[in-house]
Amino acid sequence: MKGGGSRDHGYKWLEDLREIIIDPKRCPDAWREFTSYEFEIDLNGNYKSGYPDGNDHTMDATRYALESLIRKGGFIKWT
Repeated sequence: MKGGGSRDHGYKWLEDLREIIIDPKRCPDAWREFTSYEFEIDLNGNYKSGYPDGNDHTMDATRYALESLIRKGGFIKWT
């Protein structure tokens, strides 16, 4: 679901996961996005608030796919 705050909520949920495993050979775009995503820094060297937008298509696809878990506050555990 799109809506006010859904992106920030979804990204925060992903950020709070203990581990996200991505095979860089099978999913190079996802691996690149997840490993290079950084908060922006202002002119004083402080981090800007909020999640930067752009070059995050697979991250958005991931949070869309996991939306039902995110809304419930759940987690994933594969064994």
